[in-house]
Amino acid sequence: MEMVIWAMTTAKRIFESKMLSEKYGVLGKVAGRYIKAGYSIRGVDLEERSFIAARRGEKLLVKVIWNVNKIDDSMLDELKNKAKTLNAKPLLIVYGAKPRVSAIRSIIDSIKAREISFRRIKP
Repeated sequence: MEMVIWAMTTAKRIFESKMLSEKYGVLGKVAGRYIKAGYSIRGVDLEERSFIAARRGEKLLVKVIWNVNKIDDSMLDELKNKAKTLNAKPLLIVYGAKPRVSAIRSIIDSIKAREISFRRIKP
């Protein structure tokens, strides 16, 4: 007999997601997506624009950027070192509709070279 697990967002998680987006803005919207996906969120830091998401033994240090021009080598190295001290995987999220991925290909290549995961979230 095969066991089927249904992944469904509960009302509690939807409520938590809405409260985070109201309280923290863009950072809360991104954290809310991870809550809906089953992660638990802790350590939301507005100064660093980052949080820690954990689920089933997987730990992510998520940093949210909404201005691609602010991505530089020192910021990427700092993210990698901070994730290493927390024993987490570094994840850089670019929030926004612009610029297109083809325009920032060199930045994406430098992110991947440092073994940092990269995602884009469009509003």
